[in-house]
Amino acid sequence: MWYKQNIKSISSSLENSDTAFFWAMVVITLYAFTLRILGVTDGLPYLYWRHWDEPQIASAALRILKTGDLNPHFFNYPSFMIYACLLVDVLHYYFLMGKEGIDGLYIGLRSIDEILINIDTGWNWTISHPSFYLWNRALTVLMGTISVPVVGLIALKAYGKWVAILASLILSGLAFHIYHSIRITTDLPFSFFVLLVVLFSLRFHYTQELKYLILALVCVGLATATKYNAVISIIVPTLAFIINVRKISFSRLLGMLSLFLVPPMVFLCINPYAVLDLRAFLLQSGYEVRHYMVAGHGANTVEPGMNHFMLPMNRIASQIDSFHYYCFVGILVAIWRNGYSAIIILLFPVVYLTFISQSRVGFHRNFLVIYPFCAIFAAVGIHFVLLLFRKLVFYLKIKKRLVRNLIYSLPIIMLAGYFGFLWYSRLCDALYSGRPFDNRTLAVEYINKKTKNWSGKRIGIAAELMIHQIDLSKLKVPYEIFNHKDIQQALDRFDFVLVGEYADSHKGLPDAPNKTEEANLLNAMTPKEPSDKVISGNQASLTCCPIDSPKIIVIKGRRK
Repeated sequence: MWYKQNIKSISSSLENSDTAFFWAMVVITLYAFTLRILGVTDGLPYLYWRHWDEPQIASAALRILKTGDLNPHFFNYPSFMIYACLLVDVLHYYFLMGKEGIDGLYIGLRSIDEILINIDTGWNWTISHPSFYLWNRALTVLMGTISVPVVGLIALKAYGKWVAILASLILSGLAFHIYHSIRITTDLPFSFFVLLVVLFSLRFHYTQELKYLILALVCVGLATATKYNAVISIIVPTLAFIINVRKISFSRLLGMLSLFLVPPMVFLCINPYAVLDLRAFLLQSGYEVRHYMVAGHGANTVEPGMNHFMLPMNRIASQIDSFHYYCFVGILVAIWRNGYSAIIILLFPVVYLTFISQSRVGFHRNFLVIYPFCAIFAAVGIHFVLLLFRKLVFYLKIKKRLVRNLIYSLPIIMLAGYFGFLWYSRLCDALYSGRPFDNRTLAVEYINKKTKNWSGKRIGIAAELMIHQIDLSKLKVPYEIFNHKDIQQALDRFDFVLVGEYADSHKGLPDAPNKTEEANLLNAMTPKEPSDKVISGNQASLTCCPIDSPKIIVIKGRRK
């Protein structure tokens, strides 16, 4: 076929150069790492509702660090990320024990008991030492970064070096993938291990070596130990085994036993308390099954079936820009060019989409695992379109060599320009996301500027704002924390008062007390006269962290 015949002539400079390919992948990987690592400070030292899952994992790891009890006592998610964060936390604990005072996001430790978490304060979003979160996020960044060359390796064997580079390029700059690469959640690690399952399954398909089958099955266990529904990934090495069962040199019985035994053994090694604390495991993991399949989740509840299937498809299409058009082309071309390899790569996303679309919870982060596969097939599609264009130009039989080469190069130039613009814009976004932008931080900076040359000034801060000690340490004037209900007395005692605008618990927060009346009462107590400064933002919930940076109202006090 002309498509196969022209690959070498069109792409020979790269396809025949391992060195060029290696350095291209190094540059792309370094770029992917830069985009992700720049965002790890996002929001810190504060957490937001959009980071809901972070304290579920990070606080569980810190609780083990504080108590020495290895039972996570949390089984809504499997324990891989909790124990992975624990290993990082142990290293970071020793690091902080060697520091004194406050240095940026780092707060020195004198004792392990100085670490405060939700069990110490009753506030789920307690983050006394935010650098623990910083290092935990860096762990996820590494997985997100390594996912980029892994996608390239998956594409390499089946579709060549150009497709591998294009796939890695696309994934490196996908905003949704970048966003979840800097969160302490299960979604990115789940995606990472599933990619390894597919990679090793492909290796087994091409070599029929037992070690690759075992590695794929180990990664199935790791993926399932990260997120329960990753158990579906077992279908990938199973299919690869079935396809190659007549070609293998090892015992078929050994292969089948491996399929049945390796993943659960790996899962139980990482989640031993699924057996040792069986009741808690069944209660909490069972809750998640009911949550997804029956109960739904407030505003994020969707009807199962085609409606749920199309919802993530539309979101994915919008997130990957125009690449989704090439993705559909790429799937057809991939099956045409290399059917078995394409099916091995395509099997998981198809089955997973079908399975999740039967649930009632519409969190789009559940579909993060689909994005790397979209990158692979979009790369196949783009490569095919480029080759098709050059084939059409060849049929035109343009005699002038300069004109012919210019037309040949036009789509490459356009593609390079597009990726250049994408890389630049993503880099700008990453540089911005790493800046401290929380309104509580901005309010402290404003007060310091306002009172720079004023001696003897005193500041009152509403306790409901939950301003972190890192920001409080930056204040250059004396301050005092007060309850918002005492605002009138505070106005008499202080030169400036910092308060917020409050709301009831965020919709969807389970079992949260109804504090609408209290929130309305506190808001009514805030003076209506013109404020000294208003930093616009979200309402601060009385039972939860804010959705994003909260609104801060700076009021001039009546202190004489």
